[in-house]
Amino acid sequence: MKLSHIIVSVSLFCFISLSYAADKPPLTISVDQFSPGFSMVSDNKQLYGFDIDMMNYICDNINRTCRFNPVIFSKLLDSVIKGDSDVAVGSIAISSERLNLVNFSSPYLSSQGRVIGLKKSASNPFVFKSLDNQKIGIIKGAIIKDMLQIWAINNPTVIEYSTVPELIEALNNGDVRYILAPNLVALFWLNQGNDQFVALGTPFDYGFGLGIAVTKNNPQLLAEINQALAAYLFSPQFKQSYNIYIYRWPTT
Repeated sequence: MKLSHIIVSVSLFCFISLSYAADKPPLTISVDQFSPGFSMVSDNKQLYGFDIDMMNYICDNINRTCRFNPVIFSKLLDSVIKGDSDVAVGSIAISSERLNLVNFSSPYLSSQGRVIGLKKSASNPFVFKSLDNQKIGIIKGAIIKDMLQIWAINNPTVIEYSTVPELIEALNNGDVRYILAPNLVALFWLNQGNDQFVALGTPFDYGFGLGIAVTKNNPQLLAEINQALAAYLFSPQFKQSYNIYIYRWPTT
């Protein structure tokens, strides 16, 4: 084959590839509007965090443009189920119940929770049975509340809040005695709370790890995301984001 023919063939292939990438629609992503470490909004209204970096990498890998839509946590799965978004992220723990509603990517981090209380009123020493007969705050829609049944907590009063700041305010005001939250959220507030909060007990596992929720009617998209996610987990970008957003907080 002549060199000129090779050049024409390569140029045509590149043109077709670029045209194909350009024709692919944006990937619409519902993201928790405030999940410390995972997704947050800067002063100039820019989203940042571990989940944001991860999805930007995945979008680049599958030749899509990320289009983020910040919502409260309880609306994440609904947005995928209703077709408003292709996927959702925001420290979403995989569970059997949720797998009936949406597909999930392979887990990308473990899902761990923590009990937080006010330092001035926390029981010492703390055991899970300290939650008996107490008001306990959680984020609306979080499966972490299932741990209360697993721990056989007697007569808890569970109060749900739409956002993390509302949850923390309820604890600070004494509206609840304890809160259950993802461990990274707990560690964030321990570092931001002017020494008024305390983590009680040790981190506990719940769910089957954190995953990307994907619409059930697009198995091809799920396969593409899993392939890109596998590449991300072994990439320098993963290590960089992990060190910035996950590893930075003390573990106790």
